[in-house]
Amino acid sequence: MKKELIVFIPSLQIGGVEKNFFILTNNLSKRLNISVITSTSKIKNNLNRNIKLICPNISFIEKLSMRLRFLICLYYLFKKIFLNPKAIVISFQGNMYSVFLCKLLRVKIILRLNSSPIGWSKNLFKKFIYIIGLKLADGVIVNSKKFKYQIRKEFN
Repeated sequence: MKKELIVFIPSLQIGGVEKNFFILTNNLSKRLNISVITSTSKIKNNLNRNIKLICPNISFIEKLSMRLRFLICLYYLFKKIFLNPKAIVISFQGNMYSVFLCKLLRVKIILRLNSSPIGWSKNLFKKFIYIIGLKLADGVIVNSKKFKYQIRKEFN
């Protein structure tokens, strides 16, 4: 089977994560087979034609809660990995969900962190889960040196 890159971004709004997502995905699509798993098909026009878009065919998906959309997209991620176990995943959102699923299925995963966990990391259980998730990931992408320093300091 041919290597494939699966990009996991369950929910798209407007902002920095999305800008990074479009730039990275469209540039990598020139050299790799890419599938994007998301809960919205509205982004199709912003992606190169050779990128495969995988999203639920449910008209009311945008009205569902964020967590429910993440779970639906995780199902699609599981299905995609099951069909191509040599795939590599880049997760732009839902990082802990996707990292645990990928490690369970023995698939490489790269996380793109987009928000500082410092505020909610005072909860010891959440901090513990986050530390495990970061250590299980095969790579971590952050968007600034300051953020990189925070992650290293707080989570080693």
